[in-house]
Amino acid sequence: MPAELERIVRKALRKDKEERYQTIKDLLIDLRNLRKELELSAEIERSQPPISARAMSSGQSAAATAHSASSAEYIVTEIKQHKRAAALIVGIVIIASAAVLYLFSRRSAVLKQTALANATFTQLTDQAGPEYFPSLSPDGKSFVYAGYASGNWDIYLQRVGGKNPINLTKDSAADDTQPGFSPDGDRIAFRSEREGGGIFVMGATGESVKRLTNFGFNPAWSPDGKEIACADEGPLDPAVSTGDLFPVGRPGRIETEIRQPLHTLARRAHQK
Repeated sequence: MPAELERIVRKALRKDKEERYQTIKDLLIDLRNLRKELELSAEIERSQPPISARAMSSGQSAAATAHSASSAEYIVTEIKQHKRAAALIVGIVIIASAAVLYLFSRRSAVLKQTALANATFTQLTDQAGPEYFPSLSPDGKSFVYAGYASGNWDIYLQRVGGKNPINLTKDSAADDTQPGFSPDGDRIAFRSEREGGGIFVMGATGESVKRLTNFGFNPAWSPDGKEIACADEGPLDPAVSTGDLFPVGRPGRIETEIRQPLHTLARRAHQK
């Protein structure tokens, strides 16, 4: 079997899924590259003058040819000698790889369905009125959400498994929604309509409320908790939202101007 084709076969059939071809597309790219290399080598071979029988019999030209032959020319020679076998192997590799990837994808889908079927759903809140925007604390012991039980939108803190939610924003007559725990669980960022609206930050039990921006919706913390990003549109229908995400800096520093969208910053960083 040609060396390059043997490499493709071995990679397609490796036991470790991380070392196998991850998609059929990757396999086909390698096979197409091999075909192009073979065609190019065949064209080069056709353009070379024929070697005389006397030179071949002397053995010297054969040795020189063996030294100067590239790996691609070697593959061409092997393919010419075993055309049917090589074609059969390529076909088997494609079919086997497609079958393996299909089986693994089916298995993953079945595992997901099984996990969902075995999942246990527990109701955590039962206040009157709608309740939205839940955010679980990093330790998994409590959560915050926006509720309308008091006649306007407030942010509530409740222990997982508990029945006594605490209104963290009861001192504000404005609507407060879209809470999000910081990665360390010590702070909560949220959207508030107070004082003209914007993103605010408060302690995990409602203390020390501070304005972060005068714009934005649905704040999200960076993994290290040092920065916050927000959207420029409210999440009325996230499935069809066309808004942008904006970095809004560090908690404790008021932002009054909208920065460039994250996708614009990422595109510019990629172009540098």
